Amino acid sequence: MTQSSQKNQELHNLVASTCDGLLTMQQQQELNSLLSQRHDLVPEFMSLISIDHLLRQEGVQRYLALLGDECVTGSETVTKREVSAGGKQSIATPATTDWHRLWSILSPQVLAWSGSLAALVLISATIWSLLVPPSATILENHDALWADTINRQIGDGLGHDWLTIESGSSKLAFREGAFMTVEGPATFRILSSSSCELKQGSLSAYVPPEAIGFSVVMSDATVTDLGTAFRIDERIDGKTQLYVTEGRVRVDMAASRESLELQAGEIAEWSKSDLPRRRSTARIVPKTSGNVVFDNYHPASLGIGQYKHDDKIFVYLERPEAVLQHDLRVDIMSPGSHNEFTTSEGTIPAGTRVRSYLIHFSPEKKRQILSGSVTFPQKILGVLCDSDRLNATNSSLGSNVLLRCQHPERGLESVPNYNADIVSIGADRRKLSVKFSTESIDHIRVLTAVEP
Repeated sequence: MTQSSQKNQELHNLVASTCDGLLTMQQQQELNSLLSQRHDLVPEFMSLISIDHLLRQEGVQRYLALLGDECVTGSETVTKREVSAGGKQSIATPATTDWHRLWSILSPQVLAWSGSLAALVLISATIWSLLVPPSATILENHDALWADTINRQIGDGLGHDWLTIESGSSKLAFREGAFMTVEGPATFRILSSSSCELKQGSLSAYVPPEAIGFSVVMSDATVTDLGTAFRIDERIDGKTQLYVTEGRVRVDMAASRESLELQAGEIAEWSKSDLPRRRSTARIVPKTSGNVVFDNYHPASLGIGQYKHDDKIFVYLERPEAVLQHDLRVDIMSPGSHNEFTTSEGTIPAGTRVRSYLIHFSPEKKRQILSGSVTFPQKILGVLCDSDRLNATNSSLGSNVLLRCQHPERGLESVPNYNADIVSIGADRRKLSVKFSTESIDHIRVLTAVEP
């Protein structure tokens, strides 16, 4: 191997460490020295950096595929076509913004100017402040209010300091490929490109196969994902609840060697003084009849064309427990039959503990009419049937990482519409019967009480 090819291989190895975020201080000095001595390697260095940037864009496409046809960023609805075409740039993948800044700083004109050693060293110092991609990047903000008053934007990278979201939620993308939504009030910090620490609050995580091993550290336990999605509620009373929505998850207690592995649909609880134990699903899983079925499997998206069945209406558990941060207006509250969903029937007050279920029907090819019933373990507090109310509560009551849908016409139709739907609540406030008629999609969100 010639000396020139050795230098080229050395450059490739150093760039690989840089792009992986593994560059040591010694390697940083070696790269500085190499580029200072071999100005002819600078264009190749920039070429390798730009290729890495293009590969990172695949993360955006994977995320958009997960969301389905549409996704929401703040108050905007962004389509896959708009993002792919460079239209509404409201979604970012890890380090996207930094790579654009790096490329603009190291333009051909600047590279031409960098003939002097002093200039190249100065540019290299700038590179190190931009080059190492953050462990996690903000993908979406839903009215997120950060306690430190810093106005964090979509595309911003997060450091390793403790962060507090007082209200709203923020979705993050980790460099290793995991996605996580943190819901305020919550305090957390990023530990690495595949782990975080949660002090208090709630989070939902989706972990694709390439990111298996993503972990959440808490004061009394560590939750490690074995594929693919879960939700954690670290409560003020010291109790923690874990709900697995897809794949498997392992809980390792900090004070002992006890561990517990959970499958999709299982829920566990623990505290510092109690070992993790599985909760009985009898208090959570509803009974169904007719064309209605309860499903533990949570598809990534429930948008138009994403999850179609002509003969089934699906019920999903979205949140085992949530506390309403604000008064919530609902479309249906009282027992009886309802076929008009354009006005609110009442309000569930702030501070109420609720359990959230999503009922989904989307036929395959043509208009279908299906009916059935669901008997919930706890009393029904209210039902959301209007499209706007459904979409507005996705971040506070929905799954956040799976069961995604933001379609503007996902709700029910009222009489005298050709596809008018019927929803009935039984006198015991536990049984809900539906008759859905649609050519596209029908959704309702049912909120029940939570057992003491």
